Amino acid sequence: MEVFPQALLALILVFATVAPRLSHAESQGRVPPEAAGMDQRFAVSHSGTPSPPRSRHSFDKLSLESVGIRYATNEGDNLKSDLRLYDVFAGYQLPWSRSLNNRIDLDARLTVSIGLLDGKDDATIYGSLAPGLACTDRSRIFFLEASAGIAVVPNYTLGPEDFGGPLQFTLDAGLAWRFYKNLSLGYRYYHFSDAGLYGPDNRGVDMHMVELTTRYLRR
Repeated sequence: MEVFPQALLALILVFATVAPRLSHAESQGRVPPEAAGMDQRFAVSHSGTPSPPRSRHSFDKLSLESVGIRYATNEGDNLKSDLRLYDVFAGYQLPWSRSLNNRIDLDARLTVSIGLLDGKDDATIYGSLAPGLACTDRSRIFFLEASAGIAVVPNYTLGPEDFGGPLQFTLDAGLAWRFYKNLSLGYRYYHFSDAGLYGPDNRGVDMHMVELTTRYLRR
């Protein structure tokens, strides 16, 4: 459909306007207001030196952790049709975390996304809300993440595809690598289905997802 090249471009432009903010703030020795409330467990230096140890348990307020863009495909899954998912997302640090040791942290996250699910001959808005956990090294270079949540698919019949109903359940797990300043690149295995909510024919979709993320880190 012709709408999708323009839609994907719009998603990229939205991300491009947000991503440079931290890089500019970092060069000026400050952080944007959204990140001001984040605690020192996100502290890293340019040399990648780990931040000082924190307490075994931490309960802090909700704060913005990341924003990014994602692309996913079910190509190779031998399904009725090829599906493509384009979305933008925001990741929030939930008010719970735990230090597993002097170098590894376990944090609770909440990911909110909105995008477009393209079935080539048809399309629908796709939105999701997924709490999860992130295991990270103290220098915030690698991120091992997993979540489970819900998604809303208003048009749940895309050509030959029938997902059963508008409410879907999601599962995902992936690994991300912070390769430059605030930017990270990641891969995620992503699944959604109705989990039998609309009948015994539990038609699920498995997708391979790549993501480009800017993370709100403090020095």
